[in-house]
Amino acid sequence: MVKVFLLVVIGWLQTPSPEEAYRDGRFLTAYQGFQQSLQAAGKHPSAALLFNYGNAALRLGRTAEAIWAFRRAQLRSPRDPQVALHLRFAEEQLTVDRRPETSFAAEIEAFIAAFRPREWLALVIGLQSLAVCGWLLSRNKPGLRSWMLALGLLSLAGEARWLRDRFFPPLAAAVVLQDGLEYRESPSPEGAVLGRFRAGTALEFSKRQGDWLELHPSVGTGWVSSDGFGWVD
Repeated sequence: MVKVFLLVVIGWLQTPSPEEAYRDGRFLTAYQGFQQSLQAAGKHPSAALLFNYGNAALRLGRTAEAIWAFRRAQLRSPRDPQVALHLRFAEEQLTVDRRPETSFAAEIEAFIAAFRPREWLALVIGLQSLAVCGWLLSRNKPGLRSWMLALGLLSLAGEARWLRDRFFPPLAAAVVLQDGLEYRESPSPEGAVLGRFRAGTALEFSKRQGDWLELHPSVGTGWVSSDGFGWVD
């Protein structure tokens, strides 16, 4: 009995970590190890774990899965250049359309997305404080007061955005994990097929109806069944 226990302990001690397996080129072992760690982490995996999992998946040719992992990592660490670089590389492997946006509204959205919720709230509160102080100290300077008023209104808009995301969060984005995900004209298996998404495509939704999700207008028009993709959460 003691020998069996010692053999189990020795085997456990000799089992390499996923990081060690990845460095040694044993990508399947690393992938399986990171996958187990993700399952253990539940709904709160770290950006580093998701990044490592994505790299292991990418090495195994699971490119869509890697994109999904990198997007989840980017949600937790939006300013990490390595995450952005690896995500771009993975999308290029599948020639995924990144749908670049050039509108002013899209630029604002990208700016806001670079902040975590607490960071954004701290920035908004800082702007509000600056606007109030500037307003009080510029009684004899109408021009400066106008700027402080504009800054105050801007900070209020930012606070409204934070409140909306905090109490009325939009449906999460997702990544298609398998080629050929169909989107239909209506939320039903009998709905006419309008097209199919390639693996690795990022999706956004505007609302849910039963087991069906309506595509956000930025993605297209139609409905998809709530399987065949991974949530970016």
